[in-house]
Amino acid sequence: MQCLFFYSGIDLQQSTEIKKRMIDDTNIQALKSIWICIFREKQLAQKLHITFSYSLKELLQEFSDYELLYYRHFVQVSEATAHKLLLESLSADSVYSQIMALNPELKDLYEEFVAPLDL
Repeated sequence: MQCLFFYSGIDLQQSTEIKKRMIDDTNIQALKSIWICIFREKQLAQKLHITFSYSLKELLQEFSDYELLYYRHFVQVSEATAHKLLLESLSADSVYSQIMALNPELKDLYEEFVAPLDL
């Protein structure tokens, strides 16, 4: 059963080429891309970081020592901001529920989503 609240603008099943075009900072679409990601510290498994960025590449470089558990793409700043504020207002259990809607095994999505792109 999929939660209606959760929507991923980029699905893990999409091709690497589509992901590359959306992540490429020189692409016009990338200029309108806003990313909400949730990272987990590898040493402190319970510590989550909910992030907001216009550049997925820079965000992933900044959090390279963390596990990427969740990502969501937005075009509208207001929607991205509202989603981030909502996630920040939820209890830890509710945030994990949102993560598990995309990533039921709580695995690091970096390898599946980003590594093939050679960022």
